[in-house]
Amino acid sequence: FEQPTYPGVLSGMLVPVRNAERFLRKGFPYVTLASAITINNDIALDMAASTGWRNIPLFPDFSSYKVIAWSDDAVRMASILVSAREQDDIIYPPDVRTVAQRQIEKLLATHNLHILSSFEHEFNLLHKGTDEPISLSGCYNMHRIAKYAPFFHKVDQNLLKMGINCERLHSEVASGQYEITALPSYGIKGADDAMWIRNGLKEMSEKYEDWRATFVTHLPSLDGFSVIEDDSGAHFNYSLHDTKKGNNIGFAPTAKYFLGGVLHHIRGITAFCCPTPICYTTRFSSPWVSSFGNWGKHNRTTLVRVKGDHFELRLPSSLANPYLVTAAVICAGMHGIEQKIAPPKEVAADMVSEDQRMQKERYTFALPSTLREAVQALQEDQVLKKGLNERF
Repeated sequence: FEQPTYPGVLSGMLVPVRNAERFLRKGFPYVTLASAITINNDIALDMAASTGWRNIPLFPDFSSYKVIAWSDDAVRMASILVSAREQDDIIYPPDVRTVAQRQIEKLLATHNLHILSSFEHEFNLLHKGTDEPISLSGCYNMHRIAKYAPFFHKVDQNLLKMGINCERLHSEVASGQYEITALPSYGIKGADDAMWIRNGLKEMSEKYEDWRATFVTHLPSLDGFSVIEDDSGAHFNYSLHDTKKGNNIGFAPTAKYFLGGVLHHIRGITAFCCPTPICYTTRFSSPWVSSFGNWGKHNRTTLVRVKGDHFELRLPSSLANPYLVTAAVICAGMHGIEQKIAPPKEVAADMVSEDQRMQKERYTFALPSTLREAVQALQEDQVLKKGLNERF
């Protein structure tokens, strides 16, 4: 019985099969203390104390059931994701998966739109004990893939057995850095897939190779090759699909307003996309992550790249919680549709080479430069606070 937490890891308890039915029917008693674990493995005691340190019953989403493909054949493990009921919101803030699920359901009920989404996760593989990268630097270097092909094959096949279809995997710029991308899925499964990829890579790296997989935004390069492009990001790709017509709406007016809402609220969204201080020390120095709320067609230097019939938000770091990114984007996008918020002018040129005057014509907001500033922007964003559940 597992619940995704704020840092984007799975928290839960192991239950023998013989005892599972009772919890499946009546809910699993879960201590609120576990839900208050932070990204640094501290515990937000004030959050847990506000409930009187009580347990909250969590109920299963049966569609999330998966047999964990990399568990030992002799001791097979399965997972089912659990969440609290809405009536318990007054006791404890909703969990991150519930926050995302409610936004997905509201998008469907209010606007007849499905979201199809996936994340592109960059990560580093390090030798345990020494923390040395398993390979030297080199983007798209096939030798860095071929050398460890048996490991990457196991990762692909295990994830596929769990219903997660990896589209591609390649080496990235920094030493030991790679990127994995799943094919997009509808609804909450897009975020579920991202969560399983992150947690699965960590577990499989240790199980099969005695490596450590890390999604920390920035690591120093031990081979002397260190560039600003070596941050680990998690681009969020999404498209909107009309449930009545059964088609991808592409860059139709509704999608433009959705984009306008995202960019209008991008300062508050940044708190979810860049959840650690290190995100702000290096990430926005890269030419591939814009510091402004802008967009462009097939333009890698903008914050949102329009890639034909879908959109790529390039802001999230690999440590970003996929559920919170999904929820925040949908919440802001719906506000854009409802208020018909037009996005700023398209950036048709390279943002790196544009002068300051041209840049300012093509964005509405500059992104926060620190985590403190991003959290303050989120606190001041009434649309995100109300839409995502203010207590949360």
